[in-house]
Amino acid sequence: MKVIKYWQVLLFRISQPSSIINDRKPIETLVFVGYSKEKPNIKLGTGLSIELFTAPDSLETQIIRDHLIDIVRCFPVCEDDGDEKDGAPEKIHDHSCVNCFADKGPCLGKCHVSDVNKARSSSFEDVVKPVIKWLNENANPHASVIIDVTNATLLTGEIGVHTEEFIKD
Repeated sequence: MKVIKYWQVLLFRISQPSSIINDRKPIETLVFVGYSKEKPNIKLGTGLSIELFTAPDSLETQIIRDHLIDIVRCFPVCEDDGDEKDGAPEKIHDHSCVNCFADKGPCLGKCHVSDVNKARSSSFEDVVKPVIKWLNENANPHASVIIDVTNATLLTGEIGVHTEEFIKD
């Protein structure tokens, strides 16, 4: 049986980006990570403040006004009370083989989880490196570039390129 040592509390603010590049999806911004000895009963929008410990073993607290917070996530942090079969701590996997996912049997060690974001990141890096190189060679050091699906703008106001050539239907 697991015994809860303390609660980790994550406080988030939601912001709505104004740019089309971000597809107008709300962005969750972490405001504060705090800790509580008991399960927090936080009711947002009441005008009250939230007081949390700054570390699990600290007596220092921080007070946050609840109107700054949109989302509260609480996670219990447990300690083992000795009922473990072999006395070893529970192994945490950062992969997902069939046995690990179903919690049946030992890890197969063949956890082939493809990371789509890694491939995208690599191809994105290949595309933007020439742009960054061109900026370093041809633009002033304070210039910026905004690129979206139809437009590329150099923010010194000198150059703008508009195309609809690559738009998908």
